[in-house]
Amino acid sequence: MTARSPDNPLPADGFYEWQPVPGQKNKQPYLIGVRDVPAFAFAGLWEHWTDPDGQRVDSCAIITTEANKLMQLIHNRMPVILDPGDYGRWLDCAKHDPAAVADLLTPFPAKKMQLTPVSTLVNSPRNESPKCVEAAGSANQAEAPRPS
Repeated sequence: MTARSPDNPLPADGFYEWQPVPGQKNKQPYLIGVRDVPAFAFAGLWEHWTDPDGQRVDSCAIITTEANKLMQLIHNRMPVILDPGDYGRWLDCAKHDPAAVADLLTPFPAKKMQLTPVSTLVNSPRNESPKCVEAAGSANQAEAPRPS
């Protein structure tokens, strides 16, 4: 049994992606965000359902799209980041034909995003520290790639 709730923008202040570093075993983690804003939202889907044991399960998914020029330097996909002016349209798609918001499922403009190389501390979920989001400053850390 499922009870679908409205599609929702999922708030975030950044996300991580890892880039292979030639000649190194470890990948370089990057904190990725939207320039000049403290928070933004991903296009997301929520669903509540009941498992075979009768327990309620809350599920969530972030929708992805092809990578923009900046993200292509690291990965071939990226989360759909909604423009604040489109939050209302995304919320309304639960009531209307999802095709009405298909134009929102496109790469966010690369020029509005930033990549910040961060410490490999972020590689372990045991590390819950502000240091996980600080720009890496050591000489052996890779610099953020730049689109050509």
